[in-house]
Amino acid sequence: MPFTFKLSKRLARIKRSLGIAAAAIAACEQPIKITDPTPPNSPVVQLVIVPDTVTLNPYQTQQFVAYGRTQAGDSVAATVSWSASGGTIRTDGSYTADTIDGDYLVTATFQPTPTAPTAAASGTTQVSATSRVKNRGLLAQVVETPSTALVSVGRAAQFTAYGKTKNGDSVAVSVTWSSANPAVATVSSSGLMTGMAAGSTTIIATSQNRSGTAAATVTNVPVASVAVSPAAAGLTVGATTQLTATPEDANGTALSGRVVTWATSNAAVATVSASGLVTGVAAGSATITATSEGQSGTSALTVTNAPVASVTVSPAAATVTVGTTTQLTATPKDANSTALSGRVVTWATSNGAVATVSANGLVTGVAIGSATITATSEGQGGTSAITVTNVPVASVTISPTAAGVTVGATTQLTATPKDANGTALSGRVVTWATSNAAVATVSASGLGTGVAAGSATITATSEGQSGTATVTVTNVPVASVTVSPATAGVTVGATSQLTATAKDANGTALSGRTVTWATSNAAVATVSASGLVTGVAAGSATITATSEGQSGTATVTVTNVPVASVTVSPAAVSLTVGQTMQLAAGTKDAAGNVLTGRTVTWTTSKSTVATVLATGLVTGVAAGTATITATSEGVAGTAASTVTAPVSNPGTVTDLAVVGVTDTGATLTFTEVNDGTGLPASYDVRFGGAPISWGGLPSVARGSCATPVAGTAIGAKRTCTVLGLTPATAYQFQLVAFRGTLNLNAVFGALSNIAGATTTGSSTGSGAPQPGATDTIVFQEGFESGNYSSWTQKPASDRYSISSDPTRVHSGGYSLQVLYTPTDLYGE
Repeated sequence: MPFTFKLSKRLARIKRSLGIAAAAIAACEQPIKITDPTPPNSPVVQLVIVPDTVTLNPYQTQQFVAYGRTQAGDSVAATVSWSASGGTIRTDGSYTADTIDGDYLVTATFQPTPTAPTAAASGTTQVSATSRVKNRGLLAQVVETPSTALVSVGRAAQFTAYGKTKNGDSVAVSVTWSSANPAVATVSSSGLMTGMAAGSTTIIATSQNRSGTAAATVTNVPVASVAVSPAAAGLTVGATTQLTATPEDANGTALSGRVVTWATSNAAVATVSASGLVTGVAAGSATITATSEGQSGTSALTVTNAPVASVTVSPAAATVTVGTTTQLTATPKDANSTALSGRVVTWATSNGAVATVSANGLVTGVAIGSATITATSEGQGGTSAITVTNVPVASVTISPTAAGVTVGATTQLTATPKDANGTALSGRVVTWATSNAAVATVSASGLGTGVAAGSATITATSEGQSGTATVTVTNVPVASVTVSPATAGVTVGATSQLTATAKDANGTALSGRTVTWATSNAAVATVSASGLVTGVAAGSATITATSEGQSGTATVTVTNVPVASVTVSPAAVSLTVGQTMQLAAGTKDAAGNVLTGRTVTWTTSKSTVATVLATGLVTGVAAGTATITATSEGVAGTAASTVTAPVSNPGTVTDLAVVGVTDTGATLTFTEVNDGTGLPASYDVRFGGAPISWGGLPSVARGSCATPVAGTAIGAKRTCTVLGLTPATAYQFQLVAFRGTLNLNAVFGALSNIAGATTTGSSTGSGAPQPGATDTIVFQEGFESGNYSSWTQKPASDRYSISSDPTRVHSGGYSLQVLYTPTDLYGE
């Protein structure tokens, strides 16, 4: 059999088997297992990746498996390396999709080794294969279907959701379901919505931070019928019974929360409330109807009269005199003691010789004695005991006829009703009254109480007859007086109300007593007849309240009205240096009233510009501005002061001194002076060999003392340096203060004192050279350590500089030949 034919047969067989294997691998995601033995020295000529295509969501994983095929068409295990054009893949072929949509390639590469069983004896080559991954990417939208749903309470509706990618592809997604209002409708994890209560809500499907929504409306199940319980009821007139209405749907299921209205077919027989409470009105029948959403149910009602269970007669006992009458009332009642109206009542007396009774219950006294009056209705009876008397009260006597009592105290009076013969009558009702309740009151038992000083007539009445007694009330003596508050504070001109309370020996407050007021110091505080204290001046005073010879006191402290504002006059001042100006401070209270005699302290915000005395006298010190503040009791007022300096010549420096020298420099100090206008002066500093004369001296040109030296602050200690001096040379220095511009419009002060010093180091040369001559000067200490090799003159007959030679190290002095043509040389 030719090899090509054998190979094609094997490839066809492998292709068929691999189709089955690939399906199994894709389903189970298990690695390929090679069961056939691998022929020795059979190189891998092809790689196969399973699956060859796959579609994934972001972050979804997929296991890829690769195996080899030999030239003979055999499937063999192969160790491969993995790579991906997008997403990530591990060495074991586990791939994870990223969030960017697109098509990506997963590549498996097989690199045989010469010693591997699958390597050919020669010509070993690398083999690779690819699989295509379609990444859906992050969702752009979640779509929910249906977009709207309408269900009734207790019913359900199914929602589904799918995703859409950025390119508009619809994809299956796993979503989380939620309801915006679970009280209206709930939704399960599978999207099944159940109506809970009438209303609207939104059903939300969420996946990959994207949400889709659908509107859901829940309605109530319609009422199909109304059941009234009980369907029939009986009650007596005046009694009640509760009916219950239950709305039901078409399946007979009770519906809650529905509105029910009630009605009666005959309100003259029975009424019904909005809650279904039925009340019997009169004997008869009525139909009670309950209606909900157009559907009705009824209950048949029968009302009967309640039987009389008892009869109550009122009054239960009564007394009449012979020939007089009293009306009795009979009330039939049911077993619940509820009064029954419209019932027939008959009356009877147990002793017609003592008292009679009419058909309507009117009793008439016939003779002294007792009788029982009976009222009967439907076999039930009630009674009233009647006592008949025939002696009327003819007079009333009060004992004592006159009594005295103090305010608040009591006295007992006794009333005795008597007949026409003066015989005391017991058991008679007596009422008491006073002619003046503002002076004395009397109780129902005749107990009189003193209210206020004066007289009152107390009257006792029985059966229309009266007797009187006179009661005289006197005041309880005052034992002490209390003033409230016991201490008080008030400002000058303000007021404070004091209250005086007169008390008896028991400490009981006594009203209506006359109180007089007095002050111990009217210069500090006065007091009115009503106890109103007015502050006059700062200090203390004792206020005394007196009533009936007894006194009480209060201590009053008067303080000054607090300062509320301070005004400084004038509010702005301008003066020159050395000039003075008197300021005045006015203090006022919160109402703007001027306050006198208050302490005022003065301060300045900048004493270097202006000072102020305790009297408010301001003195200009230097040009500038300062705020002058007047303070009284923590309250301040201000005035703005502007100080200008009079024009004069600049000041003179008198303390010029040399405080340090080097080989080629000197440090000077001096105190800065006024430029004559109140500003710091500028300075022209000169120097020369001792002795010096100002006119022939050069100005300092090097260092911080180089002319002109700008001023900083008047009175400041100034330090500057002069550079370019000759080592081991005696110098003198002098300066002058000026304002303006040198050589243009400068105004000078007087010359300063002269300061002198000798620079350090040493210098040797051929003596003082003449112009055009040459000399050799050896500089031994005038340089810092370093690598110096040469001097360069620049410009001609002026200054010199040093050139550096990095190959040479300074180790001693240097010799320099200098051609002198002008007057100065700077060896630097």
